[in-house]
Amino acid sequence: MSNMIREIYTKALLAKGMKTTLSTYKITLPNTCDSILGCWIVDHHHQAKIRDNQTYSVGSYDVHLWYSYDKNKSEVFVSKITYCDEIVPEKLDPKEINENDETISTCLQEPKCIKATVIEEKEIEVELEKIMEISVLGETMIKIEMRDDINQIDPNFIK
Repeated sequence: MSNMIREIYTKALLAKGMKTTLSTYKITLPNTCDSILGCWIVDHHHQAKIRDNQTYSVGSYDVHLWYSYDKNKSEVFVSKITYCDEIVPEKLDPKEINENDETISTCLQEPKCIKATVIEEKEIEVELEKIMEISVLGETMIKIEMRDDINQIDPNFIK
């Protein structure tokens, strides 16, 4: 009986993390705002990045703010928001995360408006929430034992 150890290099999940982000932005309108009629977020694009062994969710979206002005007029103002949120993943492998590892960004909850408030005549404050997840894939090694005693293999092992 000869027991040999083999090392197999493969791509595997190295780390995974999730973050709920509440962000507040001030938007300046071209007209004096009487009231806010609606706020919605569209065109969300995102990707995961690794910089200096830290993982980030980087992206942008458009905030569409529907408001009334001059007592009987309404307009939709569009503001592009960019973000870079650090997400600290839980390490599943002792290997250090680096820029060569593959990252996958997943949006678990699309950005949505929680609250929109008139601050000044032309300034609106919006509070937005989103939930992002990052997975880090990289090369790792597993060890297996090679055995030459075939008679001891259980044929019903996988059923």
